[in-house]
Amino acid sequence: MTKEISIEGRIDAHKAPELRKLFDALYQEGVKDIYLNVKAVSFIDSSGLAAIVSALKTARSHGGEFYLVNPSQAVSTLLNYTMLDQIIPVKAEFVV
Repeated sequence: MTKEISIEGRIDAHKAPELRKLFDALYQEGVKDIYLNVKAVSFIDSSGLAAIVSALKTARSHGGEFYLVNPSQAVSTLLNYTMLDQIIPVKAEFVV
């Protein structure tokens, strides 16, 4: 099963725990692949990145995959600086 989620604004210490709970719930429901649309994300900090990396690891441990879709400039820049753009799959658009 595949799920697309869109998020906007900031992914920071306040929002990251909510995202972790959401991802965990989706995996428990049997979702294998998550596509997180981050087009409207204006800021992401280390706790946001940790939530995304955790979701990626969980997806792969369940035989699925985690994708970032249409990353904003802020997200793309941070992924590039941290070299996570070489680990986290990025898609230009949601396509199953």
